[in-house]
Amino acid sequence: MKIKILFPCDPFDHKIVDSNFKNEYEVSKALGIESFFYDHDLFVDEEKLKLYGIKDDICGIIMRTWMLTPSQYEKLFDCLMLRNNVPYVSPYGYEQCHYLSESYKYIEQYTAKTLFSEDLSEETLGKMFDQFPDGIVLKDYVKSEKHVPGLFRIPKETTHQQLKSVVDRFVEARGKLFNKGIAFREFVPLKKYEGEVNEWRAFIFNGKVAALEQNSNINRLTNFIDKPSERIINSIIGKLYNKSVFYTIDFAEKENGDWMVVETGDGQVSGVAPNQNPIGLYNAFIPKVGDDCNFMLDCDTHIGKITKIEDDKASVMVYFGEVTDIPLSEIEFVRV
Repeated sequence: MKIKILFPCDPFDHKIVDSNFKNEYEVSKALGIESFFYDHDLFVDEEKLKLYGIKDDICGIIMRTWMLTPSQYEKLFDCLMLRNNVPYVSPYGYEQCHYLSESYKYIEQYTAKTLFSEDLSEETLGKMFDQFPDGIVLKDYVKSEKHVPGLFRIPKETTHQQLKSVVDRFVEARGKLFNKGIAFREFVPLKKYEGEVNEWRAFIFNGKVAALEQNSNINRLTNFIDKPSERIINSIIGKLYNKSVFYTIDFAEKENGDWMVVETGDGQVSGVAPNQNPIGLYNAFIPKVGDDCNFMLDCDTHIGKITKIEDDKASVMVYFGEVTDIPLSEIEFVRV
């Protein structure tokens, strides 16, 4: 099944891509990956889906767009499915990696201690806060407000009454972007270079690292910095096996030189890292030798590994042997 990319259109011109995704759109076009647009604002504000530049053919969809709530994503997923446009990431897969409250159970040993609650009463918040003797980092199930003074790191001296006030201000600051509930996170000292934390973002597609990029503005010409090892990345991929086909993992270097997971995210709504050339990421959307895939044979779906690609056809190794001469248009990645 041919892969196409769904981008948000420019708010004032539906024929062109949103300017924030222009570089990614140009890269996808250069690689021969077809794309089309949708009106993101109209969909979010009025739940109406308007598509532009889409052809009436069956295709697999990878989105590169702005954040959506899980319920919004499910509605978008359903609308596309009705058109035979099949998103690779299911609503389940989206929520599993988009909400820290869902992914935490898989990454707990690699990340900061975190407690979650949708009950924002002073009593509940106070009981949670008392389990963090050194204070907390405050966020909702997806994002923090770390650039707003007083709404990110909450010191241990904070009273329960003050805490309730801070959380209320946080929810107000998040507004319509507030995601479901509150997360209290243990503060972990991170290593800094010229005031910048050493953070990296890994894009994972089809169980493999599609891109690993520095997610901070540290000057690498004047600072020698390390990056997370293949071992820890592959450990997280193993923990998230069969949760989603496309997601991100954010890593940060701790003061002692060890690495921790900051959070996971859905790969479709996670931004590329600063100065990232997206060509590596988009190359991952093109079937290659070694990729796991699905294909139809004699009305049955088979899962195998691509062993050869030549002249727009592939050979795939399955449990009963190698199947040859499968048109690439009939090959699809395993959806989750």
